[in-house]
Amino acid sequence: MDKLIQRFFSGLPVSSLNFPSEALSLEGQMTLLNATVNSDLVLKQPLRYQYQKAFLKRLLNQLESLDLVVFEGLYSAYVRLVQMPHQLGSKSFNHYRVGSGGDVVTLIEDENLISQGTTGLRTWTGALALSEWCLNNKDLITNKTILELGSGVGLTGLVACRHCHPQRFCFSDGHPEVVKTLAENIKLNFPTASAVPSSKLRLDLEIDKTTRVSLMNLSWDNIDCTAIAALGKIDFVLAADVVYDPELFQHLLNALKMADGECNIFACTERNPDTLNLFLKEAVHSFRCIELSCPEQKNFTWEPVPLVRIFQFQRKSN
Repeated sequence: MDKLIQRFFSGLPVSSLNFPSEALSLEGQMTLLNATVNSDLVLKQPLRYQYQKAFLKRLLNQLESLDLVVFEGLYSAYVRLVQMPHQLGSKSFNHYRVGSGGDVVTLIEDENLISQGTTGLRTWTGALALSEWCLNNKDLITNKTILELGSGVGLTGLVACRHCHPQRFCFSDGHPEVVKTLAENIKLNFPTASAVPSSKLRLDLEIDKTTRVSLMNLSWDNIDCTAIAALGKIDFVLAADVVYDPELFQHLLNALKMADGECNIFACTERNPDTLNLFLKEAVHSFRCIELSCPEQKNFTWEPVPLVRIFQFQRKSN
């Protein structure tokens, strides 16, 4: 049942959710309800009401089709959601459970694929895979300085900061609304962080004695060299699902050159193989490219198609 609860929290399509037999007994129904729709976390920071209703409706339909006794609390929860006021806008919360210790990364996301002229207001498959890669490679990230390009709503960086303990992690994005939402998500997940005085970055916080988190507005076609230089030596550059528009490839590669990270890790969802191959063809002029194994799905879940591919880029010597 844990996998089902995990998928619910992260807002995966209801049509992809399967209810195991253990969730269909009266006791199982009560346990599932209290762990999802009626959980303290969801009541405080709700997923979209429409999503929660669809989740309960799918469960109720399955129970009724099997002629099983329905836990009365399911009907009560459904009625409560029906009576909730309409949620304005398309933003809501999604929750990503990490590890076995009960840690949850909570994000404000947009349900729409494209909103306000950008795709950056929701979590995409590449960010899930890259987050898993970070958790599998904690020893490489601990005490390092990391710059993330195209951070979106921030899942990968928040996972890395909370579980991999980099010395410094700098989120970046070039769309104003994405940067605004990203700042909200960073503060939401680090409510006790203290601001770094005199910083000129969009956001600069001391999370604890070992990790500093920053946020910069970084457009690839108009790189702020001084802002990048202020980060000092960059050990890793991370990016997820940034390879989608051939017109941006040279700008993206220039940003990668300017960051001059010792190691660059990209997670790419292969929606269009020709587009990805074109990027790789352009990248090899300046970088050595090595394809890494995509991590096993332990903490995060994504569909096997389209394929997610992980690449390591290292700058060629002049």
